[in-house]
Amino acid sequence: MVIPLSRSITIVKKGTQPYANRKIVNYIMKALLTTIAALSIAAGSAIAGCGKVDTTEGKLKSFNAESKTVVIEVDGKEKSLKLTPSTKGADKLASLEGKKVKALSEHGKVTEIGK
Repeated sequence: MVIPLSRSITIVKKGTQPYANRKIVNYIMKALLTTIAALSIAAGSAIAGCGKVDTTEGKLKSFNAESKTVVIEVDGKEKSLKLTPSTKGADKLASLEGKKVKALSEHGKVTEIGK
């Protein structure tokens, strides 16, 4: 039974058809909110980063200050890595050319380099 109070406000009593539809709407809303919460948690962990650190040890073959790249020779293969403004030990790279170095990198970007 529907009792209209004005054009925009109506009161729905229990036991009528619109109340049954309300249960369906509540179920859909719960499912939707649960899905949104799960996706936001998953997206938050994806943005946080993986934290994987690669260690590269070998001979520093070349250092290009202009392009901010270093080439390290490891077991006869060359590995090229990018330097970032926060790379520790980057100021001493010119003196380390031709010597054995150890570079810590994340996704091809060096975080720390030195002997």
